[in-house]
This record gives sequence, C-alpha cells and structure tokens, in this order.
Amino acid sequence: MNTLIVYSSRCGYTGECAEIIRDELGDDQFVMFTNIDSQDPPTVADYHRIIIGGSVRYGRVSRKLKRFMEDYRALLLQREVGLFLTCLGPPETSQKTFSRVFTRDLREQAKAHCFAGGVADPKAFRPLIRGYLEKRFPSFDTRDHQALRTFARQMKQVRKTPPAS
Repeated sequence: MNTLIVYSSRCGYTGECAEIIRDELGDDQFVMFTNIDSQDPPTVADYHRIIIGGSVRYGRVSRKLKRFMEDYRALLLQREVGLFLTCLGPPETSQKTFSRVFTRDLREQAKAHCFAGGVADPKAFRPLIRGYLEKRFPSFDTRDHQALRTFARQMKQVRKTPPAS
C-alpha cells in the first residue's frame, strides 16, 4: 500500500517523527514523505494511505499544512488517514489541540492519532517567553517515540482495498 507522509516541521522534530513512522511501516510499504513547508506534495491521489503531521506553535500548525488539508479535504476523506502532532505542551491538552488543528470529519476519518510530544531549545526564546515556558512546562523535552511506533503499527494494520484512481 502506497503511503504519503505530509508534515510541517520548523525545528526538525516533526521530520524526525516522519522518519520514525516510515521506518516502522517497514520495507513492504512504499512510503514517500515531504515537508510541506519546503516542498510541494506529490500527486496525492496516487496514495492509498496519507499520514499528516504538524508541529504546533502557539496553538497552530503551519499555514501550508492547514492549506493542504483544506485543498485535499474531499480526497483525504476517501483515504486511510493518520494524524500526528508534535508539541511541547502536556499530553493532557492534546485532545484540545487535535480539535483545534484537525477538522472533525478528518479526525473521525483517521484510523489512528498520535501526540508525539516535542522538544525545544530554551535559548531559542526571548527571556520573557522562556521564563513563561519554564513556569508552564517542567521539561523542554517531552518526545514520545514509543507513541509514534504504536501509531505507525496501527496505521500498518489498516488494510483496505486501494481506492480506484
């Protein structure tokens, strides 16, 4: 089954997540992945399974990823879809974040969801913002590779007849 992983990554962790998912899907899958912030996606209709991932900053994903989901909404609702987010925020806020980022119909279409945590360099923030983040988050590294592997295995188990092109 052909799989497309479309993601948005500003600092690299979401791209790392896409690679983990690709590796977990294994060699029996044809997997193409693209950072939508720097590349145009390939022909989306050629893929049976589409995994969408984004890094969340200030409660939002990139405009390009949001635009991709809007432009291909009808097609995505006909495919096997998986959704993942990376964010420094605590896992207990992940459901709210998913609801803000992904439309209801896309969330319902998704065969698997994953909140993969996040990582940030505190030195990259201005002192005022860094102070706020240090009070709000006990760690600047909440990466969850195990959740990603579980997500990829769930997506790998999805076996549906490929759609007619």
